[in-house]
Amino acid sequence: APVAFRVEGSAQGRVCVVSQVREAFVEALKRDGAVVVTDANVDLHVPLIARVVGYEPRVLDLVVADGAPVSRTLLRRGGANRAGGFAHGRLVVSDELVRAVRAAFAWACEGDAQTLGVITFRPLRLAIEAAYDGPTAGVVAAWREAGQKPETLAAAVAALKPAVASWRGASEGRVLLLGHYQALRGLNLMADADARVTLGDPWPNLGDVRHACAVLGIDEWEGRFEAMARAELEQAHGRLRTVHRA
Repeated sequence: APVAFRVEGSAQGRVCVVSQVREAFVEALKRDGAVVVTDANVDLHVPLIARVVGYEPRVLDLVVADGAPVSRTLLRRGGANRAGGFAHGRLVVSDELVRAVRAAFAWACEGDAQTLGVITFRPLRLAIEAAYDGPTAGVVAAWREAGQKPETLAAAVAALKPAVASWRGASEGRVLLLGHYQALRGLNLMADADARVTLGDPWPNLGDVRHACAVLGIDEWEGRFEAMARAELEQAHGRLRTVHRA
């Protein structure tokens, strides 16, 4: 399988990034006999599979309806993105970001939901968790591991606490469940939640997308860039497991 290679700068110095198809996946696709690959975002992987096996595989799209009535709301907030809340990978407690979080929790409090799941970028997820339950040792350690500044966590807690506290104060016994992008597959924590919020659009790293396209032999990286963000949002929305709802 082809390999793409690049050297780039980072906070730790120069790093080497190598992109290639996983060897075990290649072996599985090339085994003797029929092979069936199932994935909620299979369209994203068809170019990779075709590159490995040498032909366009047959694709079946199964569209399954919600098992119960589900309402969906889109809140357009200009600051609910990486540009509005991050600088060089670090969280920035901007007015736009705080307003976006406030709007999300205000929406959640409008209904009679008792369990709310929130999925967003990892640093923002940690900040919301710290604002809701306090900066526990686990949150502080994860915050440090994510390369975030300690003073930013304190500022985020102060700015976000009124918004997240409104969820707890709206009704006794309400539960808040948290998750973050790039760590969603197989997550069943929110399978029984009454409401779920995705906060921000998970656009991938541009360099990673271009490298993946180099491996796959795709010239137009823009389409895959959008498809990867859409796929991650679909994974996030799928945490409610709506097809299994009664």
